[in-house]
Amino acid sequence: TTLANLGCCLFRLGHKVALLDLDIDSPGLAPKFGHTVFSHGGVISKGVVDYLWELKETGRPEIRDYCVGLSAEEDPRKPEKLTLFPSGIANPAYFEKVHSHAWERIVGDYTPDYSNIAYFDRLRTDIESLGPDYLLVDLSSGITQLARTVLTAWAEKVVIFFSLDLENLDGTSYSRHRIINHIPDVREDLRRRGPDISVIPVLSRIGPFVTSREMREMREKAAEGLFDDS
Repeated sequence: TTLANLGCCLFRLGHKVALLDLDIDSPGLAPKFGHTVFSHGGVISKGVVDYLWELKETGRPEIRDYCVGLSAEEDPRKPEKLTLFPSGIANPAYFEKVHSHAWERIVGDYTPDYSNIAYFDRLRTDIESLGPDYLLVDLSSGITQLARTVLTAWAEKVVIFFSLDLENLDGTSYSRHRIINHIPDVREDLRRRGPDISVIPVLSRIGPFVTSREMREMREKAAEGLFDDS
């Protein structure tokens, strides 16, 4: 929801925005725009999973076949400024792909040398050919192999949403430190140039039964684990 809202805000300010759903196991970005997509005549039939699959199989996917564009105005003839790249259509064929050995090779489960990163370099190049000012990517929680690949290939700013509970703080702190300390080393090993990664922790919610004392303790823990420089 937050990524969709941010994309809409940038869109309404006149920027060209590409939204990419890489939460492969739980795709949910496209439904946030369901009414808007169909009011502009957009029909979602393929997504990024299909793009990457086609890239592996033929090497010749056409990027516009895997996204849905919205116009900046109500007139659909106006240039598109908000482009949605859904994960795909969550049907049996979709899940057969994402649970196959071939898909595991695409996302990097069996490629510790990151040779699979070429798929994501091509995806980014194709998306950039559409001329977006911003590319916003939704990833699943935690540091999966897909997340490591995407962060290594693309990331400039990483926003991590967390809630004020001890378990969530521990997981968020771990993820933040992994991104800050590990991804630059991988980039260096791969001789990839790119901007330094900045990680922005954002509080998303506070539990309904948190006492003042617990709140104070968790704020101190958050300050130590999420906002230090190490």
